[in-house]
Amino acid sequence: MKQGIQLTKILISFLFCISIGFAQAVTVEGDLTADATWTSDNTYYLNNQLFVKDGVTLTIEAGTEILGRYDANYSADNPAPCVVVEQGGMIMAEGTVDAPITFRSELDPDDANYGNGRGLWGGLIINGYAPISNTGGVSNVEGLTSVQYGGTNPDDNSGVLRYVRVWNGGSSIAPDNEINGITLAGVGRGTTVEYCEVALNLDDGFEMFGGTVDLKHCAVFAVGDDAFDTDNGYQGRGQFLLVVRADDSDKAHEMDNATNGDLDSQPRSHPHFSNVTVISSPSHGEDGLRLREGTGGDFRNYILHGANDGVRNDENGSEVVTQDLTEAAAAGHPDYLYISGSMIMNGLADVPWDDFDEEGDGTWTGTYVSESAVFPYL
Repeated sequence: MKQGIQLTKILISFLFCISIGFAQAVTVEGDLTADATWTSDNTYYLNNQLFVKDGVTLTIEAGTEILGRYDANYSADNPAPCVVVEQGGMIMAEGTVDAPITFRSELDPDDANYGNGRGLWGGLIINGYAPISNTGGVSNVEGLTSVQYGGTNPDDNSGVLRYVRVWNGGSSIAPDNEINGITLAGVGRGTTVEYCEVALNLDDGFEMFGGTVDLKHCAVFAVGDDAFDTDNGYQGRGQFLLVVRADDSDKAHEMDNATNGDLDSQPRSHPHFSNVTVISSPSHGEDGLRLREGTGGDFRNYILHGANDGVRNDENGSEVVTQDLTEAAAAGHPDYLYISGSMIMNGLADVPWDDFDEEGDGTWTGTYVSESAVFPYL
């Protein structure tokens, strides 16, 4: 863990140094009630929570930096700063490979309070009108009881995140409510999320609470909890994803379905993730993929190095675990759980597939490619 975090801190420190220029400091907080554009010739200091209201668009130019205020004593009266895009609001954050948009702590990595770089501000929360499995089809963001997400529009569009980096986040926005690096709550597939990175977050990297949004070319480095987390009827897709776990990181995926204790709540979570690389030390004590509480899903083409179990599935509910994915089979079981045979796993402490459902285990008949046959040399 220390080595992985140190390397990330060195990289962030280097990028911090080269990014210092003559930018004007602009403080932002409160309700954004009119369209606004943040430009790369300024540095934006997020002093408190910022809410992009319904009908408002926040545009962020390529190369712009947004710095979250640091406080060692965040509380209910002093919550960590974060950017919250409310339902009907839009964020158009379109960086480039040479000029990414960066959200990070105001602290220099050499500051004595920087520590391991995690939990130094809040994060980014986007809320949409796509379906979720909560009662009534709507819910509220944890810690932000006035902010709602969920609806009936799977094609809902909350904007664009492209070449966006979120570093150092995860502090509490309310007591016992640590924030993910990027939270996508009821976000629809009309939204673009690609070439994005979360590093050194105290909680999860990306978490999808329901919705249908797709992720492409996204990476998570050395977070304190899970890398990609799905809940509440998420039915989107993820492809070309990278996870680098520190020794104290949790799982690469933690994917749930149950809402209010119902393992078969609908819509059932059914993420489609493929072309995923997970890198951990061989002694990493957490599972690679943790599937539970009735989630379905379709998982293909993984390289997983270092984990306890490769894939662990429990609390199945009535999900159908299958390797027979003919068109007819898939049509007959829309909530199936499928693990492809093209999963390269190396450095496992236990087994590639573990099913702990007390009501009856599913079966996995795919081919497990062991380290004796193929080693990824990552």
